[in-house]
Amino acid sequence: MADWLDADALGPLLDLAATDADLQVGFAALDAAARFPLDPDALAQLVAELLALRRRTVAGSPGDTQATALLERLRAVRPKPAAAPFDAEAVAKQIHTAVDQLMQSADTAARLALLGSLGASGDRLSGRASPPTRGRSRGVPVQRATPPQPEARRAQLRLLQGGQRRQTFLAGAEHVVRCWIGPLEDAETAADQPIPDVAMPADGLLLQAQLYWRDGRGVEHSDSRTLLLPAERDARSGDCNLHLTVPEGERYVSADLVFRYRGRIFEAVRLEGFVLRPGEPETPAHTLSLRVQACRREVLGIADSPAVDGTLVIDAPPPSTADAAARLLLFDNHGAHAFDLGSSGTALRWLNDTLHLTETVVVRKQAKAGLPASDELDPDDPAVLNLLRTLARHGANLYNQLRDSGYRDPGERLQLLNRTGDHVPLEFVYDRGAPAEDATLCAGWRDVLQSDAANCPVCSRVPLADDQRDRVPVVCPLGFWSLQKVIERLDPDAASSAGASVPTAARRSLRPIDSALFACSDKVPEADRDQLWAALTQSVAHPVRAADWVEWKMAVQSDPALLLVLPHHDVDQGLDYLEIGAEGLSHAQARLGREQLLPSYINPDTTDPGPIVLMLGCQTAADADGGMGYVELTRRVQQQHAAIVLGTLAKVLGRHAAPVAQELVRQLAAVRDADTDFGTVMRRVRRRMLGRGYLMALCLVTLGDAQWRLAPSQAAAEHAH
Repeated sequence: MADWLDADALGPLLDLAATDADLQVGFAALDAAARFPLDPDALAQLVAELLALRRRTVAGSPGDTQATALLERLRAVRPKPAAAPFDAEAVAKQIHTAVDQLMQSADTAARLALLGSLGASGDRLSGRASPPTRGRSRGVPVQRATPPQPEARRAQLRLLQGGQRRQTFLAGAEHVVRCWIGPLEDAETAADQPIPDVAMPADGLLLQAQLYWRDGRGVEHSDSRTLLLPAERDARSGDCNLHLTVPEGERYVSADLVFRYRGRIFEAVRLEGFVLRPGEPETPAHTLSLRVQACRREVLGIADSPAVDGTLVIDAPPPSTADAAARLLLFDNHGAHAFDLGSSGTALRWLNDTLHLTETVVVRKQAKAGLPASDELDPDDPAVLNLLRTLARHGANLYNQLRDSGYRDPGERLQLLNRTGDHVPLEFVYDRGAPAEDATLCAGWRDVLQSDAANCPVCSRVPLADDQRDRVPVVCPLGFWSLQKVIERLDPDAASSAGASVPTAARRSLRPIDSALFACSDKVPEADRDQLWAALTQSVAHPVRAADWVEWKMAVQSDPALLLVLPHHDVDQGLDYLEIGAEGLSHAQARLGREQLLPSYINPDTTDPGPIVLMLGCQTAADADGGMGYVELTRRVQQQHAAIVLGTLAKVLGRHAAPVAQELVRQLAAVRDADTDFGTVMRRVRRRMLGRGYLMALCLVTLGDAQWRLAPSQAAAEHAH
């Protein structure tokens, strides 16, 4: 080839340089590649520029000038003809290295260009080499076929051992789990559910596939690769080869395969299959299964959403294992790992027995001294300090269990999917060591509770060595994960169906809190009820008060943005219920059972976005038994097309519910930043409430998508201007 690279060769080169699945075949067919042995750094830069050019030409914009300039540059840096024979594998490895380097780059424009190029051809991504397309550098738009309806792609895989396809695992051997997402293919193992019809970015989705399995000896096996899923619903993703070694003596594999997008769960499936000994024949009864465990696809179109640093999945152990407790699996950029938080129940029971008693002591002390309720946390109050110290010790114990299992903190934003009735109180984890018996609040506590800073200005300057973690002289508020991190709790049952109200690219903001519906149990003292109602009328433009569930059901037809209920939670004949209203009401008026909790009480018209539900229930000892806890009721509420549900992990008794609710409403109604996601807002609200002396703020739990934004109320907007 006298002129080693001309305009007509640019199209094929762009195809081949950006393709992962066709590198081996494609470069062997392109003679020009034999004269293209650049080092990885130079090649990464070249690939970025080629892809940026292709992104413009594929979109139909003129590209002749840019193409000509780039071609001249390529000719200028052309190396001398290679003396050695063309090595397609070596060139392919160079391109692989360059693309990997490019994807890890901070150059967002270059990464977007790479995604655009990878998603431009379904043929290339399906593993079939595309014929050279002439004239692509001349600005000819690529015609895309209309995608079929409905979406039918599924996660699929092929199990390989020694290059041979199998339907079972082989003991004592290494395997390749080749996975992809695409239309059903004959003779392949496919997930039991297709991908729902959901809008995707035009450039497709770059997914991280992660495989995790813990064998019978407790040894963990994990692997991770990336693949790209095109937006076209008839297009197949590229293949992703994950490696799994099955030790001798194993008889069954139950592995988790998770696809993550920007850190968030896209789909989680479970791969299960028998293990045979060498020489043991496969039979027709030996088949692999691939079952969907969780999926979160509704918000994938939000391009500017903050990435999640790690995803935690609380799941029941596989039926093939002897484990009795639920598993806590972490998937992050370091891989996949399982953890045990066996003492978390102890921390919850202690908190339920202690927190409300501490608040009672503080309130009574103020009343006895004739003082009004404090507007600031008292750092010298013995009862407050004792609670914070003890809670931090419980939290330090949880953190030590994580560290002992090999935990590495992925970052400040965590997504938590709970697939069991167990509740893991990540909000209580404390990572600043165990406080000493006489520990005080750190010198920076007031500043951090009034800011959105990621680190304490005082404690962050003093690194904590391992040999200093046993008796730390101070308690730092930002040691608690509820105040340090954004923890996005999701209910997969609601998220995988039409039950939850979720944000989309076109609908990011919750409705302003300008309307509210309020109801309360008579277990809350009358003076506190009236005070809460008065505060609600001052913070919200259009509040409504319901005397019982009959009135509530009628009033909710107007679609209020905030539902505020302080019910009494109890159990009767094995069925739990929420009770509101005055004493003497009939059960039909006062009680709403779990089995009656339907959309007609939360969001009857499935309005989007759904309401924020603030439910602070007065709990009883009946919560501790039967798996019918108050936390489970909050999950049930979100499934009725609520956007966000706010509750607590600890009891709220009597007069404490109203002040906590009053402060919560005040803080939410005062939000003025329309661009801040709800996860960040709630972390801010917890800090401000604790700074004002509300210890219950440490126990506030948000169920729902943290990517929602809270639109300022009319009053807050007017105040901002």
